[in-house]
Formats: sequence, structure tokens, C-alpha cells
Amino acid sequence: MPSNTVMKFNRQKIIRFILICLFSLGLNLFIPLTSTVSSEVLDRVVVIVNDEVILMTDLNNEMSARKESGSVLTEAEVLDDIINRLVLLEEARKFMLNIKTADIDSAIELYVERRIKAMIHIPFEKLEAYYADNRELYGNKEFYDVKDEIESFMLENELRIRMLNHTQELRSKSYIRIQMEDSD
Repeated sequence: MPSNTVMKFNRQKIIRFILICLFSLGLNLFIPLTSTVSSEVLDRVVVIVNDEVILMTDLNNEMSARKESGSVLTEAEVLDDIINRLVLLEEARKFMLNIKTADIDSAIELYVERRIKAMIHIPFEKLEAYYADNRELYGNKEFYDVKDEIESFMLENELRIRMLNHTQELRSKSYIRIQMEDSD
């Protein structure tokens, strides 16, 4: 049978162990609570496009860059442009595997050149018809003097239409979640 001092010593060890555990547990619970109470949101996700996220700082940076360049687009329009660039970039990555993140704009341009613009052909007859319908725009210039200008104009219009349709199609196949509301 153990002596009283040995039992007292074991009891003290057990009590000390329990107190250390409780203190440690209390400290672990208290520190995160004080951290979250005094913390503030530094950034938040405003849009998710498939596996990519757009943070509020990304949107604000893009808005600032657009304002500096003289653009007067709204936040919603800039966000729409960012989403379109992301879905185009994702599609470009499917076809061109060696895209680096620093080359995003040039990768999208190359994709558009190869996959969309290369498929556009304006028939000669349409060029002539446009010239005949809009002859007053060209003054005394003959058709062959302005043929290239007309073709460029018609190519750009057709490209704009096809890009709109293509991005709408890509967006319809993508997971896009917009979270612009303030959570305050």
C-alpha cells in the first residue's frame, strides 16, 4: 500500500497536468478569438470563373488602369471584360499549352488571330457592294484605291460579331459566380 506522501505527490502531478492542459486549451481558444475579433477583411473574392478567382484588389487595379488610360467604363463593364478575358485565356490554354501568365494579352491575341480571325473571309462581291452603298464616304476615290480600307473595316466588324458570339458561348459553358454585394 502506497504511503500518503506518494499518493499526495501523484495527486499533485495529476492536478498540475490537468491545470496545464486546461490552461493550454484555454490559451488556444482565446488567441484565435482575439485575432478574429481584431482582424479586418483585407481582400475578398468578387468573381469565380471556373478555377480562377478575381479579387476586389484585381478589379480596383483594373479600374484604376482604365481610368488612367481615359476609359469611362463602369465597374460592371470592367468586370465583364475581365471575365471575358479569363474565359478566352482558358480556351487559349487548351490550344496553346506553352502560355505563360505574363503573356496573357498576347496569348489571347494569338488565339483570336489563329482560331477566329483566320476563319473570316469577306467575298469580293461584298466589298464592291459596300463601296457602291457607301460611295459618298470615299469621295472621288475609286474602288481599288479604298478596297483594302473597306476590307479592314468589314473584317473588324465581322471579328467583333464573332468575338461576341464566341465569348458568349464560352461563358455559357463556364462556371461563373459574381459576388459583388458588400457583406457588411
